[in-house]
Amino acid sequence: MLLGRFVKEGNHRGELAANSELGTQFRQRNDFLHAIACHKRSLYLAIQLNDTVNIIKALNNLGTNYRRLSVLEEATSYHYKALEYSDAYSHQNDSVTLKNKAVSLNGIANIYLTMGNLDLADSICRRALANEKLLGSDLGQAINYANIGSAFESRGNLDSAWIYYSMSMESNKKANSYLGISLCHDHFGRLYEINGDFNKAISEYQSAYDILSLSPDKWHWLDPCLALAKVNLKRGDLLSAKKFLDEA
Repeated sequence: MLLGRFVKEGNHRGELAANSELGTQFRQRNDFLHAIACHKRSLYLAIQLNDTVNIIKALNNLGTNYRRLSVLEEATSYHYKALEYSDAYSHQNDSVTLKNKAVSLNGIANIYLTMGNLDLADSICRRALANEKLLGSDLGQAINYANIGSAFESRGNLDSAWIYYSMSMESNKKANSYLGISLCHDHFGRLYEINGDFNKAISEYQSAYDILSLSPDKWHWLDPCLALAKVNLKRGDLLSAKKFLDEA
């Protein structure tokens, strides 16, 4: 309704804001193509208005959308463009600039984690974490602690992974982030599974699954759902495994 009203009024700033928020809502509901369309429109409007902050925000949103679709080349391009704009922006110590830069760095780090470039991912995560600490953002710190933990896990350094995932859980609780808490349960479950403790793994995965079952965000919910299928297969419980696979 707001978007239609702003378009009719010729209110480009209102249209930009509405498209930005609508795109995020579409992404949270797993409708990535509509999310991309909205965020491309917000990028176009931000460029027309010479609005650097919203250009960066739109570029990061598009990077995240493409990352969720595993279109990594596009995702990398958008996040790096956002980082270039952030580095060139005159207000370097502004909280909005620091946050936008942290989002860009986090997106790039996630892509490198997916590609297995662990040293670079770890280094970029720590740069993003430094910004989030300056901002005092519990949620931002939680995200980067988890990503650093993931880099350690991928290297097989499980003790360090436990430490960083635990730090992430603590920060997520401070931020009251149900999504972050559920993701940490998923991380803990994976570490228990690696160590062969399937009962504890199932307990952690089930916690993540239950929290995310209440959310429309099925992109994140798929991880514990598939994990429950996999660990039940390992235990020989084919009936439970099939149940979760059918859901997924």
